[in-house]
Amino acid sequence: GNPNAPYSFSFSTPFTVTATSPVSNATMVPVDQTITVTLSDAGVAGPSFNSISLKTGATTIQAAVSINGNVLTIDPAANLSNDTSYTVTIPADSIRNAAGVPVNQYSFGFRTLDIVVPAVSGTSPANGATNVPVGTTITVNLTENTSTGPNFAGITLKDAAGNTVTAGIDYSRYFDSYEQEWFVEYNIIAIDPAANLAGGRIYTVTIPADAVRDKDGNPNAPYSFSFSTPFTVT
Repeated sequence: GNPNAPYSFSFSTPFTVTATSPVSNATMVPVDQTITVTLSDAGVAGPSFNSISLKTGATTIQAAVSINGNVLTIDPAANLSNDTSYTVTIPADSIRNAAGVPVNQYSFGFRTLDIVVPAVSGTSPANGATNVPVGTTITVNLTENTSTGPNFAGITLKDAAGNTVTAGIDYSRYFDSYEQEWFVEYNIIAIDPAANLAGGRIYTVTIPADAVRDKDGNPNAPYSFSFSTPFTVT
């Protein structure tokens, strides 16, 4: 019949992030994006509020941070950089709800839109090159990795009379003897004629618009270059 002494204990349910804009791991985010974070309850600034951050790598991006009801807004002071990854970090106890419960730590990342079109950065042989070996494989270097576009099959190698030279056209591949496997270089197009070119001829490579596209769907502009094989004493 011994009675207990009085006893009480308390606990709290989670105060959490329920949604973000952009969503976590989003790509092609506009560079003028204002970031919002929706919370499970209305909140006010907590002790760590000023530690809420927007970063690219170790660099902190200047932004105005505010809380209104259950929406946290992070408004960058200037447009974000093109094709760049960013991370938003909301530290624990940076926001508290009306019950005094601190928000759990949360972070998410996103990548901004790539607005730069892929372009030709160099060719082998170079435009206007002479004495190019008749057995050469032609390569076209691009400024970024790409995938084939709708006009990839329109890439051509032609002689001065306009005759198309039969050639295999694909991304460059190489065999890594250490890894013992083939790798594809998605920033290099290789044009491999089926037979040796004729001597003493001018050849032109044409890459039509939208032959390739980058990861965000930007198409290339048209490009062409020419070279000649040796005209020699035989």
